[in-house]
Amino acid sequence: MVEPSPGGGSALVSGTDPQRLFALTRPCGACPFRSDKPWPGGLRSAPEIADSLRHGQPFNCHKTLDYNEDGEAEPTARTRACAGARATVENEGGRESQLQQIAGRLGFPVAVLAPDLPVYDSLDEWVDAMNEEN
Repeated sequence: MVEPSPGGGSALVSGTDPQRLFALTRPCGACPFRSDKPWPGGLRSAPEIADSLRHGQPFNCHKTLDYNEDGEAEPTARTRACAGARATVENEGGRESQLQQIAGRLGFPVAVLAPDLPVYDSLDEWVDAMNEEN
């Protein structure tokens, strides 16, 4: 098992379907990376999440995680990579996560993101928006 990184970014757990890990093509309606829908209350861990994304760490869709009694995110077999995070990193000119690069090299499908997604142009812009909400 790979341990989660800050903010629910993680990799795989036993039973995760690598064929579906990068299946999401657009952010969910409640994605914190959406620029058209403010994230209620902001996100204090945004700077750490942005830093981990810049260093090639994956970030999972919060709707595809389970949460323990302490509120900590736990990946499951249905966990998927966050399309909003992927799109924001792509807008910034960043690279794919290390896990996404490996999946591509091994021939696992990596869905192409839909065009013109309502996400931030950069991780810095996203962090600023998350701090404004606090």
